[in-house]
Amino acid sequence: MIPQELIQDYCFRNRLESNSEHWNALLLSLRELIEWVIRKDTELTGLGPIGGDVACLQKQQDDHRAFRRQLEDKRPVVENNLLSGRQYIANEPPLSDTSDSEGG
Repeated sequence: MIPQELIQDYCFRNRLESNSEHWNALLLSLRELIEWVIRKDTELTGLGPIGGDVACLQKQQDDHRAFRRQLEDKRPVVENNLLSGRQYIANEPPLSDTSDSEGG
């Protein structure tokens, strides 16, 4: 028969590995989003101020619409990452500082 301590240790290790994979996937996705935001910020800054003739304004409007579509495309990724992070944190046991509760 397998001692209970070994079973608990095995379960704990599996949970840590699963949590590690989950966090790594979430962090990778967040890193990709941050890089996307930085690229878009650079692109938008490079567009300059709004103005000019009708053709210039039309191009700026088209650029704006394209950017809004890209934002809408990213929305599910952002919302999924937020939900995933919140669920992960909600399922984690609260952190406790045993140094204050032990002794005196």
